[in-house]
Amino acid sequence: MSRYKNFDQKLYSSDKVSLNKVLMYVTENPPAEDKSVTTVEEVIAALPTPEEWMREGSYPAALAYYTPEVVAEKYKGLEPAQLPALVNAHLHSTFLSHYPDGILLLSPFPDKFGALHHPALELANRIASCPANNPLPESCPPNLRKCTPCKKPAAISTPSRLEETTKSFTLGTIPHPFVTIELSNDVSLMNDPEHTLLRYIRRKSVRDPWIKEVTKSPYMKSGLGSPPRAAKIKELVVPKLGAKFLSIWSTDKEGFKDTEWTLGFVPPTIAELELQLPQAEDKQRKKLHNAKQASVRGKDKIVRFVEGWNIGDTEVWKFVNAWRERRILERAQWTAQEKQYGQGLDKEER
Repeated sequence: MSRYKNFDQKLYSSDKVSLNKVLMYVTENPPAEDKSVTTVEEVIAALPTPEEWMREGSYPAALAYYTPEVVAEKYKGLEPAQLPALVNAHLHSTFLSHYPDGILLLSPFPDKFGALHHPALELANRIASCPANNPLPESCPPNLRKCTPCKKPAAISTPSRLEETTKSFTLGTIPHPFVTIELSNDVSLMNDPEHTLLRYIRRKSVRDPWIKEVTKSPYMKSGLGSPPRAAKIKELVVPKLGAKFLSIWSTDKEGFKDTEWTLGFVPPTIAELELQLPQAEDKQRKKLHNAKQASVRGKDKIVRFVEGWNIGDTEVWKFVNAWRERRILERAQWTAQEKQYGQGLDKEER
């Protein structure tokens, strides 16, 4: 187990095996009735050869600790009620500092997918903005001697395909292939006769148009089939442990909900920023809304046929939905556990 210099008993870390060994020893060898064990240090001291179980490391450079002493020294004049807003602003600024090239809003088929991409456009502007309601805009987090306070919003670009970069943060919206066809073609899967639609899909529609468009060369080699392209998207959605956080993905089904849980800070709202973003055409919004109602309006046969025709696009759409559902479940479980402490929860969770 590890503790940290000048951090008293506030933070410990351990691998699972070592922690289980300590807990097993303590439960099998309880203290005498006249002795109480209330701290981790006392637990370790009760172990045979305690020096082998605990080591002290240097203070973690990534840890920002807002003690009363630190606040009084570094943030003079800050009211106690303003501290949460200051911490959130520092988290937001630190996030932006990791992506000097700004936000990439993945926008294939921009002329026809404006309505689909609008939620991502709103989120991109919220993230790219300088922190709102920052009581000390020129301040830095307590673990940084120097920083560059945010003076202007980060750049937002809208490429039609993915880019191989670690200097930008990507937002991607994956449409169901039914939505793709409905938005990008003159036919209407919602209104045209079934036999006409089936013939059109077989003879004229491109298979897996979305993943082919967003993974075009130079991002991936020309001539590759859908399976390796779908696999690459999955790697971006769920990166390897320890990899840099580079993107958030959603679908036409879910939208970008609960992003604070993923980002680690609360970005300002569009209303707080007083932004007037361009709206998608009414026709696009209506077609998108109708396409989302396909199953409700008895289009199951067409939906299944479209999914079978676009296996790659369907696979990544289902994958992202499943991943988001898992994240929602994880948060629900965490919230249930935290309720017994009453800390770290927003008003709706308490």
